[in-house]
Amino acid sequence: MINKRPILALSAAMALVLASCGSNGTPPAASSSGTDSGGTSGTQTSSAPQGGSLTWVSFGGKFQDDQIEAWQKPITDATGITFDNVSPYDNAQLAAMVQAGKTVWDVTTPGGTFASIHCGDLYEKLEPGVVNPDDFVDGSTAGDCSAPAYVFANIFSYDADADVFKNEVPTKIEDFFDTKKFPGKRVLYDSENVGYYEAALVADGVDPKDLYPLDLDRAFKKLDTIKDSIIFAPTLGAAGQALTDKQGVMTLLVTARTVTTALAGVNLVPVWDFTTYAPGVVTIAKGSPNVDLANKAIKAMLTKESAIKYAELTGTGPALKGISASDIKYDPVQAKFNAFDDTQERGTVIAQDTQWAAQNYDTLTKRWNEWKIG
Repeated sequence: MINKRPILALSAAMALVLASCGSNGTPPAASSSGTDSGGTSGTQTSSAPQGGSLTWVSFGGKFQDDQIEAWQKPITDATGITFDNVSPYDNAQLAAMVQAGKTVWDVTTPGGTFASIHCGDLYEKLEPGVVNPDDFVDGSTAGDCSAPAYVFANIFSYDADADVFKNEVPTKIEDFFDTKKFPGKRVLYDSENVGYYEAALVADGVDPKDLYPLDLDRAFKKLDTIKDSIIFAPTLGAAGQALTDKQGVMTLLVTARTVTTALAGVNLVPVWDFTTYAPGVVTIAKGSPNVDLANKAIKAMLTKESAIKYAELTGTGPALKGISASDIKYDPVQAKFNAFDDTQERGTVIAQDTQWAAQNYDTLTKRWNEWKIG
């Protein structure tokens, strides 16, 4: 029996996946590229081992292009496995396939929390040895069904060109909630699990070590203090556009969307005081006709070389341990917003507790929506 509770709140979960790599938040129409990871219309080269084919389902656009370049091409080179790329990924569509016993997808890219909630009913458990949690940074392993592929941060930044910052600028997370000292709109992506509760609690005096389980009453009381100053953006793209249009003066936004907004001309400056991060994951669809092959592909994907390549393409951080900022050729804007740079002072950077979020998904969603419209 599929647990359908969180499927009612899919748009936030899927948009958060898009968020982590800077997609515009609007998935393209369903399509199949009909190409393998080398872009050769599904034809394997004679030099590659004959490894079979998988259907890879993600969100299209640059998000999926980066996956092809950093993940799929090296898998094909190493194993001969090729890929039929399909988009957009949709949780509800997967649930319908599974319930009908007609799954045609293999590898998918849902949100880490959603994957944890539905491990075993919408996603296959990974074979032993595919993921060794000890190989990955703290907080990046999202469950038995998920392979951690990268990490993205929820970054507090402000528009340095706004008049309110002419004489003084924010330096700590408390400043995000100080509308007297720093008046102006705060742009937030409309989602219940993007680090807002943690930021509110730390700004209210909670020690980061004592955040979980989250005290939601206290968090919402703190969020109440800025509610009249919040612009709730329905997508990550809308959040970036609001900042571009000078509708807001500060934001708390995921890594790649922050980078994209800065590249669009907004003079964003990060505040490295308190920052949370979460993993981006890959999974195997429940009932996939190629489970063994999908496990083989995912294991082949989890290499240092692929992790570095993906970080360079997206500005996100690698989930694998043993990779430093000096190993990655970030461009200047990516480097500016890199929360994981171990050569720079970044304040307190902690992983969100995805397991706690999964266990409390209904409550988080219900309370966020009630608070937002209340």
